[in-house]
Amino acid sequence: MSCANGPARVNITVYRGQDYREAFIFTESDGTARDFTGCTVTGFIRDEAGDAADLSLSETATANGSILTVTDNEVEVYINDADITALPGSGEDTGEFVWSLWVEEPGGDDAPELTGALTVVPAV
Repeated sequence: MSCANGPARVNITVYRGQDYREAFIFTESDGTARDFTGCTVTGFIRDEAGDAADLSLSETATANGSILTVTDNEVEVYINDADITALPGSGEDTGEFVWSLWVEEPGGDDAPELTGALTVVPAV
């Protein structure tokens, strides 16, 4: 996944009562592996774009065990069911949120690499 022209849009669906785990592999525009050495990677789930984060995920801090794991050019997003259930409106059948994955470079510049809709639906 290369994000040279702004963040890539990735919509995801999570199922109530189940953990969510997905790995995203990043490449540079020339096809080489994206190097995350020295970078800080943080993920956010919000009610709407621009809102304060309902749930923040990072390499160093977890909320009920949800976390980002960064290795080489891969970022694995793991959100456990406890965090999914804790999102606002968790008692409803479905919930609509937005999510983003931000990378802060060693020099301090940060930008979203991935953005998209996060939909919570009943377990199948």
